[in-house]
Amino acid sequence: MKTKDNKKFLKRHKNIVSLFITIIFGILCIFSYQQTIDDISDLILIPVAAKSMGARTIITEDDIKLIEVPKCITLDSVYLSKEEVLGKYVKPYQSVSTNSLFYVDLLADKENMNDANLFSLQEGEVAISIDVDMKTSYANSILVGHMIDLYFLGKVNINDNSYTQAIVHGEIVKNARVIAVKDKEGNSIESNSTLESNVLVVALSKEDAHLVGVAKAMGSVTPVISYDNISQSKSTDYYDYYKIRNIILGNSLDVTLIAMNEETQNE
Repeated sequence: MKTKDNKKFLKRHKNIVSLFITIIFGILCIFSYQQTIDDISDLILIPVAAKSMGARTIITEDDIKLIEVPKCITLDSVYLSKEEVLGKYVKPYQSVSTNSLFYVDLLADKENMNDANLFSLQEGEVAISIDVDMKTSYANSILVGHMIDLYFLGKVNINDNSYTQAIVHGEIVKNARVIAVKDKEGNSIESNSTLESNVLVVALSKEDAHLVGVAKAMGSVTPVISYDNISQSKSTDYYDYYKIRNIILGNSLDVTLIAMNEETQNE
């Protein structure tokens, strides 16, 4: 009975109901339109490139200009403030064109550039990589700027005409300077990083770099933190430092001497 009454009411007041629905729909349309206008007119300042920049360019104040854009068109993959962009580098093999937005994927901090040209090498130094894990990196405690010793562990031939081998372990490089620490994906490891150290890059003299290269081929080279690294005091050697180095080099072929001998024979 009640359902019949409702149907009769709707039939009698059909025009009123239609008018009410039309008014509600019109109000919603007006609100939506006004919201769209507000979004378009809500402008924000974002940084764009004031000029073209190639790979490895460090971004300065002169490279940035600010423009107004509707807030609704901004993207998550774009830097929205000048402070976020200043001091960053254009990644290797990338470029930024004039008036382009600064996309996150195109820029990186110096520590995350993965660019050998940015290693802080001094004259006469060579960069050498050392494989590490959570244990040998002292649970990510070795960071850029630290000084470490390098130790060798491996088997070498004993020159006593018996062709026997012996296990040798000891220090081969003192106070190597760490210039990069990376995880397996090439990301930089910092003090608060949750990533796991996978590679240390150290700066060595050419002589020490040659020694470490030979040692890595013969066995393993691991980093060690000692009191001497921390205090920079004069050390008292526990291992026969020079003997271990001579043993390693004695088990390798000196290509320099080979080249010198060939020159002598040609003369």
